[in-house]
Amino acid sequence: MTYHAKYLICLLFVLLEIHCVTSAQNGKTNPATKAQSTRKADTLRKPIGYVNDFASLYTSEQSTYLEKIIAEFEQRTEVEIAIVTIAKEFKSTEDFDTYTLALANKWSVGKKEKNNGILIGINPTIRYMRIQNGYWIETFLSDAETKAIIDKLFTPSFKKGEYYQGTLKGLQGIIKHLTERIK
Repeated sequence: MTYHAKYLICLLFVLLEIHCVTSAQNGKTNPATKAQSTRKADTLRKPIGYVNDFASLYTSEQSTYLEKIIAEFEQRTEVEIAIVTIAKEFKSTEDFDTYTLALANKWSVGKKEKNNGILIGINPTIRYMRIQNGYWIETFLSDAETKAIIDKLFTPSFKKGEYYQGTLKGLQGIIKHLTERIK
């Protein structure tokens, strides 16, 4: 193989890597990363309800209250919301994003025919959270609006270590926003 051919092959791999990173930032995932995160999702236990507090951030009363809010909202709108807290390390926030997407898919959050689920993933260990919106939800709650809810309602309490208060405020913000938009 000539030097020129080797150079072109290396350049091709670099461009492919740049494409994969760019795609991941645009909400698309590298198939290898997605497969790895799906395997990780398989190792996590099944959901126990709307609130899956695997990081033990909430008391049982707090979890019950969050469950009640979500159940009432689902009865009114058919929108299903799941909360999962995970206290384990991830190599990057992208890995956590991919992991929560795999969970949302594995757990079938939302009605399959409507794709109207929301998964709220919280990881206090890496101090990061992600909200995964189904495609139908995205017509009423954009990525920018989701980010604003995270920044204004979840994060201020989380920074103080008040995970329940942040989760409650954020959940109520999502519900208020969607109630105003979904008729």
